[in-house]
Parts: sequence; C-alpha cells; structure tokens
Amino acid sequence: MKKTIATILTLSLILSVAACSQSDNVAESSTSVAQAESEASDNDSNSATNDLSEKYELIFTNYSIYDKSIDDRVERLLNTYPDMDIKVYDANHYSITMNTYDYTTQKEQYTNHDKALSMLSDMLSDSIFNGSITNCEFDEESVKVIIYVDNALFNENFSTNIMNSVNIASEFMDSYQAYNLVSPEDRTYNIEYLDKDTGEMIELG
Repeated sequence: MKKTIATILTLSLILSVAACSQSDNVAESSTSVAQAESEASDNDSNSATNDLSEKYELIFTNYSIYDKSIDDRVERLLNTYPDMDIKVYDANHYSITMNTYDYTTQKEQYTNHDKALSMLSDMLSDSIFNGSITNCEFDEESVKVIIYVDNALFNENFSTNIMNSVNIASEFMDSYQAYNLVSPEDRTYNIEYLDKDTGEMIELG
C-alpha cells in the first residue's frame, strides 16, 4: 500500500527594484529567498520523514466466514496485499502496521460520514444479495448499522443473506473502531434490519 506523498509549496515574493544603486538589496533579498526555500525544503523533508517513520499498529477482529483460521485469513490478505505489514495478533485478531500517512488516509474513509456510508452501501449492494438490501445507515455515536431490506426478496435466501450482511457490517464497524484506536475488548456494535416499506424492525430469531 505504497503511496506517494505530494506536498505543494508556494512561495510568493515581491521584489521592488527602483534603480541600479539598489542592487545590493536585491542580492540580500535573493540570499533570503534561497534561505527560505532551503528551510521550507528541510521542513517538508522532515514532515515526509515523520509521516513515513512513525508507525501505527491497528488490531482487527477476524469475522471472515471464508477462512478456517486466523492464519488462513492473514495468508489470504497477504496474497492480496503483499506490500502490507499484516501479522497474526492472536487467535481471533490480526494486526496491520502502517505509517502515519497511510493511517490518516485510511482513517478518513471511516471517520468521514459520507465516505464511510458510501463504502458500506457499496459493500451491501453486492450482487450476492440480489437486490434484497435497498439501503443502509450508519450511526457513529452508537456504532450501529441499520439495513433496509425488501422483505420478500430477503427471505428467499434468508440464512445466506443474514450471514453475509452480518459479516460485512461487523467487519465495517470493527474497522471503524480500529482506526479510532478503540481496543478490541472495548469494541461494541449493533445491527438492525428494517422493512424498507414499513420501517418495522425485522426479527431475526
């Protein structure tokens, strides 16, 4: 997950030269400009170095229904993202270590409400649900996902639809809390299913 850090530095300098007798002042100004550019370059370089050198270890819960063990999950993730630092953390969790730039970039995908909701909507609109999930909402304060379904379509493949949607929503909310540095043992979340037409809660059990 290598990313190029682009930093744009704009330096606006206005030099007024009225006559040749001011050439010394111009020379001094040019020296000041060179020093300013050098200092700005050093600061930019230090900022980039800090973004790449400072590390964050994020712990994620394994909710995968496709892997038999945490080792299988990590192996599959590494096959997909070979450049990422992904390791087994314990029997139910894996860790991803990333630099500050990658951490802040990825965190924004979850902490920006519109981006987070768009990402969740894309995942829940997958063809595996055959159009049975029509909409969703995400409440950050209570860490709750509300899923609106076409009851008739959803019930046609109820067990599979529940299993897949719970898996997606759980991983999404776990990631949201991981990027907010909530420890695994303190994480909590809730999932509600509502009928798209009546707004009534659908009982799962």
